[in-house]
Amino acid sequence: MMKNHSRFYSHIGRRLIPIPENVTINIKSSSFRNPSFRETQKDRIVTLTGPLGISQVELHYGLELKIVPGSIAEEKLVQIDYVEPACLNLSKYKRKFVRSMWGTTTSLLRQKLEGISEVSD
Repeated sequence: MMKNHSRFYSHIGRRLIPIPENVTINIKSSSFRNPSFRETQKDRIVTLTGPLGISQVELHYGLELKIVPGSIAEEKLVQIDYVEPACLNLSKYKRKFVRSMWGTTTSLLRQKLEGISEVSD
C-alpha cells in the first residue's frame, strides 16, 4: 500500500503583527547590487525605533511590507506579503528561498518589535 503524503505548510507569513504605540517604523531602499547565484537581493531595510532601542530587518526582493489599520480604533498592524509577479523573473530556487524567507522575516519582525517595546520581568 502507498502512503498518502501531503504537505502542510506553515502560515506564519500571513499573520498580522500589531505595532505598539511607542514604536515607529521607517522603510528605506538599500543600494542596488546584483546578487550572485546563491543570493537574493535585499532591496529594503525596515528600521524599528522604540523606547528600548533601534533595530533593523532586511526585506528580500519579492517581499512587501504594508501597514494596515486594525479592527480596533487607532490600532495599526504590519503585514508582510509575498509578491508573486515580482518573483517570476527569478529562478525556481530563488523563488523557493524568498517564499521560505516570508515566514522567517515575519517572525524576526515580530520578535524585534517585542524586543524594542517591552521590558521583561
